[in-house]
Amino acid sequence: MPSKLNLNAAFFAFFAVCSLAISVPLLATLGEGATFFVEHDAKASDILLFAFGIYILPPVMLTGITLGIKSVINPSAANLFVSIAVGLLAALWAMSLALRAPTAGAIAVGLAFGGLATWGYISHPGVQSLVKIVGQISPIILIYFLVFTPVNKLVLPERVVLNGATGGAETPVVMIVFDELSLAGLVTPEGRIDAGRLPNFARLQRLSTWYREATTVSTSTHKAILAILTGTFPNDESLPVYSEYPHNLF
Repeated sequence: MPSKLNLNAAFFAFFAVCSLAISVPLLATLGEGATFFVEHDAKASDILLFAFGIYILPPVMLTGITLGIKSVINPSAANLFVSIAVGLLAALWAMSLALRAPTAGAIAVGLAFGGLATWGYISHPGVQSLVKIVGQISPIILIYFLVFTPVNKLVLPERVVLNGATGGAETPVVMIVFDELSLAGLVTPEGRIDAGRLPNFARLQRLSTWYREATTVSTSTHKAILAILTGTFPNDESLPVYSEYPHNLF
């Protein structure tokens, strides 16, 4: 193992393995499931801060630890830390690719790949060069997340004109949605509201019109509420935001 620390190579190596093991799985999942940000009322600035934090913080922190080890101990120990960190993150990445395998199999694949990555990084300059190149092109992950996933509609939303309705009856209307409230938990085996366990729901039924067979268009909350508020079937390509559905009850 070389005693001289190549900090530049280590820096990009950390970006490479952190991107594969952390940024890609997390940003890919949240990119396709952008409703996570809608449900948490995240602004464009929040999404950008989150994405850049996920991408930048782990490799920067590892680089800082490497510098600390070099200063306190020696360059050889810092090189060893870099190799082990690369191997562990490579193992984590390999395990994420083998998730469909049994747990023991995924762990075995991860450990084997991590060990191979550590050995290759220590022994072969070509492996170090390859890892460095991966780190240099890793910003593609951020570009893909921010530009080519549904998150783009939140980061760069279309400008829309608010069309509020006025006039009409002045009778107040209140709509309450009990999310994930199971009908089976409200009724008796005969299909009536269980007045013994839930007297207030039973009273509400007596004072109301209960549509027993009514159901939502989806088991997903954001799609079901979207349909209620707009009167349209949700589109899998759209997000539940005003720019996508300007004609709604609000």
